[in-house]
Amino acid sequence: MAHLVSRRNPYIIGRPIDDPKLLFGRQDLFDFLEDNLRQGIKVTLLHGQRRIGKSSIIRNIPKSVKLEDFVFIPFNLEDYSRDNLSIILAELAKEIIEHLEIDAKKINPPNIQDLEKEPYIFYSQFLTIVFKELNGKKIVFLLDEFEALIDNYSASLLERFFHYLNSIIVVEENLFLIMFADRQSANMPNLLNYFQDVSTRDTSEIEIGFLNKDSARQLITQPAQGILEYEPEAIQAIIELSAGHPYFIQVICFAIFVRARELDESHIILQDIESIVDKAIENAEAGLAWFWDGLAIPEKVVFSAVAESQKIAIEKSKIVPEDPLKLLNKYGIVKTEILEQAVKDLVGYNFLYETGDRIKIELVRRWLLQRHPLRQEIKELKKLNEEENNFSYEVKKNLPLQEKKQNNLANYNTTLALSPKSFNYALALAQRSLHKEDYPTALKLYNRAYQADPSRNKEGFLQAIEKYADQLKQQHHWKEAKDLVSKVLDIDPFRFSAQEKKREIEISEEEEKYRSISKLEYYYPVKWRLSKRIHVIVIAGAMAISAIVGIGFGRFSTPCLASQNKVLGILCVDDPSINLSSGDRTFFPIINNPYRDRGIESFKIGDYQDAAKLFKQAVEADQTDPEVLIYYNNALAREKGNYFTLGVVVPTDNNTNFAQEILRGVAQSQQEFNEKDGLNGRFLSVVIANDGNGKEAEKAKQVAAELVKNKSLLGVIGHNYSEATKAALTEYQNVGISVISPTSSSTSLHESNVFFRTVPSDAAMGEKLAQYAINNLNLTRVVIFKSTSLFSESMTHEFQNQFEELGGKIVRQVDLTESTLNAQKEVNLSLANQAQAAILIPDRQYTDLALDIAKANNNIINSSKNQKKRGLKLLSANTLYSDETLSKGGKAVEGLITVVPWFKDAAQAKQYAQKAKKLWKHDVTWRTASSYDATQAFIQDLSNDSNHTTILTSLENAKFSVNETSGYPLKFSSEGERETQPILVQIKGGKFVAVP
Repeated sequence: MAHLVSRRNPYIIGRPIDDPKLLFGRQDLFDFLEDNLRQGIKVTLLHGQRRIGKSSIIRNIPKSVKLEDFVFIPFNLEDYSRDNLSIILAELAKEIIEHLEIDAKKINPPNIQDLEKEPYIFYSQFLTIVFKELNGKKIVFLLDEFEALIDNYSASLLERFFHYLNSIIVVEENLFLIMFADRQSANMPNLLNYFQDVSTRDTSEIEIGFLNKDSARQLITQPAQGILEYEPEAIQAIIELSAGHPYFIQVICFAIFVRARELDESHIILQDIESIVDKAIENAEAGLAWFWDGLAIPEKVVFSAVAESQKIAIEKSKIVPEDPLKLLNKYGIVKTEILEQAVKDLVGYNFLYETGDRIKIELVRRWLLQRHPLRQEIKELKKLNEEENNFSYEVKKNLPLQEKKQNNLANYNTTLALSPKSFNYALALAQRSLHKEDYPTALKLYNRAYQADPSRNKEGFLQAIEKYADQLKQQHHWKEAKDLVSKVLDIDPFRFSAQEKKREIEISEEEEKYRSISKLEYYYPVKWRLSKRIHVIVIAGAMAISAIVGIGFGRFSTPCLASQNKVLGILCVDDPSINLSSGDRTFFPIINNPYRDRGIESFKIGDYQDAAKLFKQAVEADQTDPEVLIYYNNALAREKGNYFTLGVVVPTDNNTNFAQEILRGVAQSQQEFNEKDGLNGRFLSVVIANDGNGKEAEKAKQVAAELVKNKSLLGVIGHNYSEATKAALTEYQNVGISVISPTSSSTSLHESNVFFRTVPSDAAMGEKLAQYAINNLNLTRVVIFKSTSLFSESMTHEFQNQFEELGGKIVRQVDLTESTLNAQKEVNLSLANQAQAAILIPDRQYTDLALDIAKANNNIINSSKNQKKRGLKLLSANTLYSDETLSKGGKAVEGLITVVPWFKDAAQAKQYAQKAKKLWKHDVTWRTASSYDATQAFIQDLSNDSNHTTILTSLENAKFSVNETSGYPLKFSSEGERETQPILVQIKGGKFVAVP
């Protein structure tokens, strides 16, 4: 071995590692991230103890996650705790430009001033251009140190930032997030809740754990290879001292190298390890302090007790240490629920082994003995108990006389039972005060309990604050109520009840402030869970609006939904009148199209010639957007006058993909009609209506009621979901307006005589699937995996009836919405019940869970123990007919048979499919084809004297040829059903093909 005197210490303490060769034991983590990104997992949370190496992992992800179609943008939030959202977004934009080495002259990043006016230009005017520059590559933001935004000042900033990111990743399929948190952050109420609009199967989390023995051995020996030579016993001693924590391995080895260099001795033996322990503890003081900081006093006492108990066991040569709570009892500390919970919490922090009687990291144990001896911590606990006893005495002394009389003997006995040495006495008084609505006293008491043990008493403390805030709100003490709710959010930034309560208080304050001025009445968003109405004022003049916005609010960074209006620049409120548009607003504000925006302004003022010109430019700028093509044709129709009017209802708030798929079919049919000069020179205009997320019955009824006020309306295409269609039918029935749904398949809808559909019903699709299962696949025993939507229940019912009528048996039904669902267990149980196939009938929200069933089934088929390769055959409803199924399901869905309304590669559909692809620049879905047919049905029934009554009569007797549809004849039965057969397709070679 070479002389050590002039050698530089190869071990690194506290600095991130840039060289992948020196980052040991993390390849499995990189493989996990790579697999997540391949599967389209949008949000991944990594968490672990401090100093576990997350900064090193961040630096090495771009080098170790080998995906050529992904680029990684690290962004550290540590320095932004006193800034606002616009500053963070501006800095993130700069980081993107610098990291991707993009010419800033080519793509101009948004500045802070512009972002303050409208934060969403970060996506619509910047990020979308970056994606175009990347030519199809995906971006992954690596977010570190967001804990910096969880202090008292900036908790709401973290909320706004995460909500902002959530709104983008929902619409941008090429954007992904990997977030890094300390273990305490991960223990907060679920951080992933901020991404609730993303499917739960598109989020993932994993702990960054300790290194295994092989990786720990590599970290010990390889940095000093050729310089130091470790005896096996020395290596084992280092692993035992560090438990495989990479930071402590580096600390220990750093001290070893310093000593070896001083002695010029390169051979490291067991005795060398023991001699540097004190020095290692000194070097690691900053990292070790984290194990102590933030713990409640009971947790600190238990932590020190475990260290002391282990010390005694070692001295007495005992294998198993004494229970730390028994040891504390010897010091006069009575075992309480709080101390028992402290043990469980320390295990949960990964500080103790599962048994709760041994500290995982030996170096930490030795540090505790030196810096935090048990007797010292017991003094702190007793001091706290004395303070609590004095406090309890003051509370009892100040109780009202009447209460003392009411609670004499019973309360006295209760008090004795609680023991003044425990923390339960103050807690009991707090609960009693809360019950009696004596909120000031309850808060004082809960605060004491919370200070003693934050983890155990946090919820009670926060509930007490919220109830007091409610009382102050009712008394119109707005400032005090808001201050209390802010206190809740200081403690728990992720508490949604407090976030909503704060909004309620702010809105109520504004309502009172402007109650005497002119009012407009709106309903609040359902998601705010407010049942009352709000009166808000329309104030003319930019200065007035500016002044109001400045009243303690700032700007809300999240834009309103398409069905909402922003009032006073700050409040998003439901407005039925803006659920409809012929060209005066966009339902897709996230799409950046300046021509569209200018066209809308011209349309609003009635300059239809200029609007048509601008909308035409908007179409040329984005040939995939159906909304602008509809608006272009609407402007032409308005310019000519005397036009026909149809309505189309789509869910644009949360289902933009579905909405646009439907609108493409409508827009194509309208375009073809108007291009041929309409009917005798009369063009078609289409009113787009938005029914929110498409599943809220009241919202659908509200939109339908607003839509039918248009006396020139001849018919309606929609709604998307059966729930919405069913709710809205009453409104259409009342005025006799025909409704043709291109997507609602539930059998409960044909009771109305104004309802038609161009999609096969669940009865037709269930029958088709059941017959194929029995007659072609010879299946007699199946399990059904379903959800609870109207579609899923209807399809399940129809399939079951047909399958059992043909002699089959449903051996099990499994609810995919159950929170405790275990896919592997359910597949195993199904096979144990001799099921031959799984029938997957999820609604769109639960397709990922259905794919989990397919993956679990594939695991069994590929198991080395499964010699016969026995598994379940897979059949499904049309909700799994998507490119997403192919990409996410992979080999697990190979062979899946699904029943669909329309198939682009079918011989009958090819002509239309090619025509549609030429228009929209990509393949279209069955929703587009079915919507095209629905629009065509109305158009073919038009006449010069058409009204909604004549249209309804014509539809009942109409028959359309294949040249007038998406490839299949169209005729409605007396019940409004399309007389057509569904199609079976199968996944082969990673794509859908027709079943012969």
